[in-house]
Amino acid sequence: MALPKQNVDGYLGNGWYDEWQEMDRKVETEKKRLVNAKTRLNLSIISDLYDRIRNDVDIADAVKQDYDAGLNLIALGKRVNKQTVATIHDLYTISIVVAETENDMLEALWTVGLVAAFIAFPMAALELRANELAKLIPELEKELKEADKEARNAKVKTGIHAAITVFEFIFPEISLLGRAGIYLGEVVVNKALGPSDPTKFQRYEGDTTPGVKQFSEAVHHAEEYGHTAHNVAQKVGTAATAATFYFDAKEISETSERAEKLKEIFEKVKESYDKLQKLLDDNKPRIKDFLLALERWLQAVDDVRMTAANARSARTSDMTAAKYDPHKTLTWPIVP
Repeated sequence: MALPKQNVDGYLGNGWYDEWQEMDRKVETEKKRLVNAKTRLNLSIISDLYDRIRNDVDIADAVKQDYDAGLNLIALGKRVNKQTVATIHDLYTISIVVAETENDMLEALWTVGLVAAFIAFPMAALELRANELAKLIPELEKELKEADKEARNAKVKTGIHAAITVFEFIFPEISLLGRAGIYLGEVVVNKALGPSDPTKFQRYEGDTTPGVKQFSEAVHHAEEYGHTAHNVAQKVGTAATAATFYFDAKEISETSERAEKLKEIFEKVKESYDKLQKLLDDNKPRIKDFLLALERWLQAVDDVRMTAANARSARTSDMTAAKYDPHKTLTWPIVP
């Protein structure tokens, strides 16, 4: 009775059996690498990246099972369609390339020090402080707009409009800091694998790190909002103390009741801003280290990312052309 290796090589050609065993070993290796990465890189910022890579490793494992089923039949001395074997072999090969390169990206997170930098990064505290401020700004804008409706004096209206402009400028970046984890996670996923939503692709094409730059600028600008508000208030003649974010509530309202409401909410906004600014000041080295590590990782995986993207694209088109669905078990009919 012929051995499995003899049956496989005798039917498909020399080397097929050994290559089959090696391909299976590679898939098992990539599955273990992914499990190890999950254990070692248990970070919220890469949860979406991990999920998408896990899906690609699962696809490689699904193709493995189909390929194994066909080759096991041949090993038993049975005959299956050689063209189908060749097709699944090619899909198996490219699926392994995708899994290998994407696991390389995960391992690079550890190599460049991003994991350690992220652990030290005050993500939760940053989001908390930024969201506290983000909730107060619309409340302040509402009061300012009510004051604008009541105002008749041109100077008062100018002061109100200046204040509204300042806080409309501040709000988007504060909101970005309030969802720092989600935003940076999206940057990591989109730079590594490309966005799942094609309409987002243009935002991340070209420069390798626009997302990191935007976040870094939001952090930097947050430290300057007080100066910005002070300069604007001075220009329109409504400057006051830092306690009210440099806007004199009496100068931008025409009723004492409205002035009191504005003064109260200005003070709340300034207090919240001061807490955010202190957090940023206290953690400047940690934030800088994290952003530098993220930049290093994005640059380090650039070549790997392109290899993975090309392989994933080829895998998708090849599976479509072959009408192959990795989520369905392939049936191998026996041929005479």
